[in-house]
Amino acid sequence: MRVSDAAKWDAPAWAMTPELLPSLAEAVRVMGDPPPQGFTLRATWVGSEVREERAMSADELAEVILASQLNEFTQYRIPARGSR
Repeated sequence: MRVSDAAKWDAPAWAMTPELLPSLAEAVRVMGDPPPQGFTLRATWVGSEVREERAMSADELAEVILASQLNEFTQYRIPARGSR
């Protein structure tokens, strides 16, 4: 995945290359169909801290991705099957 050339390094959400977003969103949906152990996604620069954790379904995370709203300081958690 690639941050857009127009992205601002200090913006609250990452501006990502639009043509790549559907593929990433579909990969998240496939991985979360639902996984028995769950998974996390963290799109950060090396050394960046996590300031927030958000639990959501894989479909909800896919929508965040399609809206190009991944946040650098957020860890997205798709819970294990049967929990939330």
